[in-house]
Amino acid sequence: MDAAWLEVLLMRLGVASVHSLVLVALILLIQRLVPRLPAAVRCMLWWMAALQLVLGLIWPRPLELPLLPAVA
Repeated sequence: MDAAWLEVLLMRLGVASVHSLVLVALILLIQRLVPRLPAAVRCMLWWMAALQLVLGLIWPRPLELPLLPAVA
């Protein structure tokens, strides 16, 4: 295994983990503030958090939105 590839993978894992931690904290906050949130909505929020973690590992760069300027 190449050391550079392993370093990139660990960097992606770290960034994806931090993003997922923030997203999970927001989901928990939403569930605390809105206790009568339907089960389907809660389930969708948790699936989105899981999807974010998987895509954070696979996708190599952030998406560029046409409304925002690209970072140089």
